[in-house]
Amino acid sequence: MQEKNSTIPPPLPDLDLCPVQGGEFIMGDDNGEFDSEKPAHRVRVSGFYMGKFSVSQRLWEAVTENNPAKFKGEQRPVETVSWEDAQDFFSQLNKLTGKDFRLPTEAEWEYAARGGQYSQGYKYAGSDRLKQVSWYSENSNDQTQEIGQLLANELGLHDMSGNVYEWCQDWFDDKYYAECHKRGVVENPKGPATGTPGRRLLLRPVGLPLCLSVSQFSGGALWPHRFPLASALPGSWRLILLFP
Repeated sequence: MQEKNSTIPPPLPDLDLCPVQGGEFIMGDDNGEFDSEKPAHRVRVSGFYMGKFSVSQRLWEAVTENNPAKFKGEQRPVETVSWEDAQDFFSQLNKLTGKDFRLPTEAEWEYAARGGQYSQGYKYAGSDRLKQVSWYSENSNDQTQEIGQLLANELGLHDMSGNVYEWCQDWFDDKYYAECHKRGVVENPKGPATGTPGRRLLLRPVGLPLCLSVSQFSGGALWPHRFPLASALPGSWRLILLFP
């Protein structure tokens, strides 16, 4: 049975967390058109809490006392923030809470997007019908929307199939999946040890406007959602906290 959602006490808003029990899954997509998604390989992740929503503007403001977002709205996700901005945010947040929040690894993000141990095998994160779970070009008016309006996935996570692009902790290396495949079951992969300076992993699909995303499951794998971006360029994210 899922544990009750965890919430950090006020005054920090929108810091609701959903438990993600650990487990194994197949990561990547052998049937996809993008070589960076291949080969599919088996991954095991430990349990963690993940933010129910992308980081909202009012949470960002409560921690940093500024708001860089283009599409203003206190319950819209913060965007136009870099990977380095995310690290600064976590440094301040962890001082305020006494916790150890961080960005999810790519493996943690994908496992949670699929629904973890409770996955129902949906085409998208929480439904087979895109409009039930995602803000994208056809329903968003080409701007971000307030968090939590659409259906959650099996773990209670919202907007995993679309609202904003989301940063991961990992460096990007298009050969990393092949290395993982050779190792058999990979335990808590953290991505390459190093990478091209400034190139970090951003999760998003292809063919949609900036700050709008769709993650789709195809052939049992998430498609397509990973690409490298200069870490100083804009994105958004959600946070995680490992189980004690």
